[in-house]
Amino acid sequence: MRRYADLYGSALPMQLTIERNALGNMRRIAPLKSNNFGLNLHTGNYEKMEFKDYLGKIRPFDVDENLLRKLEKTYLDWFISN
Repeated sequence: MRRYADLYGSALPMQLTIERNALGNMRRIAPLKSNNFGLNLHTGNYEKMEFKDYLGKIRPFDVDENLLRKLEKTYLDWFISN
């Protein structure tokens, strides 16, 4: 904000702070979950590419560990034998 104040004067940082506070205080009615779409849009969160955006969940579904080990052993044995 200090950089904006140096470049554009003190009005821009104050305006951005007021907008951020106003967008952050917007809530939906009680049973609905608030997603803060306006605040995320204002702060540029939708323009950022984060780790979870391109990898997703580490494990998208639950896998039985024993089944996973059996599959690894089977395919590893097959790979080594060929």
